[in-house]
Amino acid sequence: MESNRYRNLNEQIHVPAGLNERVLQAAENQQAAKEKAGPFRRRRGLLRAVVCTACAVALVAGTLTLRPVGDSRTPEDGETVLPGFTFGLTAYAADTGESIAADASGTLTFQSGGAVRWGEGGCYTDFLFQVTGEGAKTVSLTLDRGEFYRWNQQTWDRLGSAAEEAYDPAACYGFWVPGGSDDAQKEGTQAALEASLAALDGARLTVTVSFAGGEVETKRYELHAEQSTLVARPLQSAQPAADRFCVLPYGGDQALAAQEARRGTVTFSSGNWAGGGEDGTCVSQVFCVQGENIATISASLDRGAFWRGYAYAAEDEDSLPDGSALAEEVLGDSSDIEWSQGGRYLMLEWPLENGFVEKYDPRFCYGLRILPEEEAAMEQAPEYQSVFRFFDGAELRITVTFTDGTEETQVYRLETGIFAGTLDENTGLFVNLTEADATTPPENLIPGIRATRLDWPVQTETVTLSFPFGTQWKETGEVRVHHDGIDIPAAEGTPVLAAADGTVSEIEFDPKLGNYLVLDHGGGLTTLYGQCRNLTDGLEQGDTVRAGEMIAAAGSTGMSTGPHLHFEVRQDGTAQDPVAYFDREIQEALSGE
Repeated sequence: MESNRYRNLNEQIHVPAGLNERVLQAAENQQAAKEKAGPFRRRRGLLRAVVCTACAVALVAGTLTLRPVGDSRTPEDGETVLPGFTFGLTAYAADTGESIAADASGTLTFQSGGAVRWGEGGCYTDFLFQVTGEGAKTVSLTLDRGEFYRWNQQTWDRLGSAAEEAYDPAACYGFWVPGGSDDAQKEGTQAALEASLAALDGARLTVTVSFAGGEVETKRYELHAEQSTLVARPLQSAQPAADRFCVLPYGGDQALAAQEARRGTVTFSSGNWAGGGEDGTCVSQVFCVQGENIATISASLDRGAFWRGYAYAAEDEDSLPDGSALAEEVLGDSSDIEWSQGGRYLMLEWPLENGFVEKYDPRFCYGLRILPEEEAAMEQAPEYQSVFRFFDGAELRITVTFTDGTEETQVYRLETGIFAGTLDENTGLFVNLTEADATTPPENLIPGIRATRLDWPVQTETVTLSFPFGTQWKETGEVRVHHDGIDIPAAEGTPVLAAADGTVSEIEFDPKLGNYLVLDHGGGLTTLYGQCRNLTDGLEQGDTVRAGEMIAAAGSTGMSTGPHLHFEVRQDGTAQDPVAYFDREIQEALSGE
C-alpha cells in the first residue's frame, strides 16, 4: 500500500529546476571514480544511473541546510588536524551515490528525497546525513527534541535522542519526530515534510566523533524552519554566547565583581541595616544590573518583594539634602519614598512589587523587601528568625529586554551568611564582600547575600536523577552511604556541560569517580563532574571554560552500574545539594519524580 501512496504523489510534487542535470553529473562522477579504482571493483554503467533519475525527480520535496558550529581555524603548515565532518542527504531511490560537499562557509545543503515513513507514533523524516572522517572510531549523536534513526534502503532503526555507535562511513542518519497520525499519512509526503520542519524548528544537533588516536571532536548545529526549508545556522564559536547583561553588587570593584558574575556568583553589597515601614522591611543587601542597549528590567522572587534604591554621598552630614527633595530631583516623584540615613550617606528607597517591570536606569540599585504578612508570620514562629536570614534559599529571577526586542533571563539561588567587607566611600555600603574568617575584625563582619546560578550540566532532553544527594539508609536502619552529589543518567557519549563559567582546577582519575574534573567558580564554589568517558580534547588544568561549554562526555569509568554523570557542588569544600542551585523549573521537575 505504501508504494501505491508514493506513486500517487508523483503527479503532485514539483521538481526543482536543474535536478536532472545534478543527478546526471553525480552519476558521471561516480562512474569516473569507479573506473579510476581499478578492475576489481564492481562496475555499473552510466545508463542505470540515468534511468534512476526518474525516481529522484518524482521524490524530491524539500531542502535541509546544515552548518557546523565552531572550529573554523585554519591549520598551519605541517600541522596535523582531524578531518572535519561532512553531512550528506541521500534522495530515496535515486541510487546515485551523490554526496553534497560543504561550501566555503561550511554550509551543507541536502535534498528531501521521499524516504518519509510513519511508524511507532511518529514520522521518520527523510532529512538524512552521513558523518565522514578519516580515522574515525566512534560517532555520538544528541538531539534536544525528537530522536535519530539509522536508514538503510528499506530499514528505519530508531536510535533515541542520544546514541553512540562504531563509525560506519556508509551509515545514514535521519530525524524521527513524534506525531504523524493516520490523517497525516493520508495527506502524504508534503504534509510530513511540513510537520517535520515545524517539529525540528529550533532544535540543537550535536555530533561528537572519537578518532583512533584518542582525539575527540564535537560540532554543533542549530536547526530553523524557513518557509519550505530547514536551515541549520552555526554560531561562530563552539563556546556559548556571552551574557548580555551582568548582575553585580552595587559599588566596589566592578571589574572584579564582573569577573565573578561571569563565573555565576554575585555577592551583594550590604548596608548592614534593615528598615521597616508600612510596606514591610527592606534589607540592605543590594545589587545592580549593567549592560548595553537595555530597555527594561524585571525581577521576581519566590518570596518577598523588592525596593529600588539610589545612594547619595554628601561632603558631610550637615550638607545632606532632604530625602523628598532629592527624590524629586532624581526621579521627578517623591510619592511612596522612604530613605535611610547614616552619617553623610543617604539611601532613597522606593517599594517595588514582586515581578515588577520598569524602564532601565543604570543609576539605580535594587534590594529585597519582606512583606508585612511575612513579617507577621515570622513573629508568630516558635523560633526567632533574623530578617537577614529570610531570603536564604530563595530564587531570584531577573529578565532584561533589549532595544532590539530580544530578552535574556538569569536565575539565581540566594544564600545568606556573614561576610567580610570594606566601606565604600561613594555609597556608604560595605563592598567587595568575601568569606569571613577568624581574623576578620568585628567591625568588618557584615550580613550578606550571595547569589549563585548553575545550569543543568548534561545535554539531555529530560531532567531526571538516577541517584539523589544525601544519606541513604538500609531497611535495617543502618547508613548505607552518603552521596556527595547527584547522578544524572545519560547515554554513553552525551555531552557534559560546564554548569557555570569557571577554571579547571583538577583533572584526575579515581577508582570510584572514574575520570573526573573540577571547576572553580570563585567565592569558594566548585563543581565536580565524574564518571566521564573522556574529557574534551585539549582541556587542561588552568583552562577557563564558559557556562554551557562541552567539557566531557558521559560514561561509566568508575564504580558504576551504567553511563551517567556524577555531579557535585561544594561551597568552601563542603558538599551541597546541587538541586538547590538549579532554577525552579528544574527543581519542580525533579520533585515530581
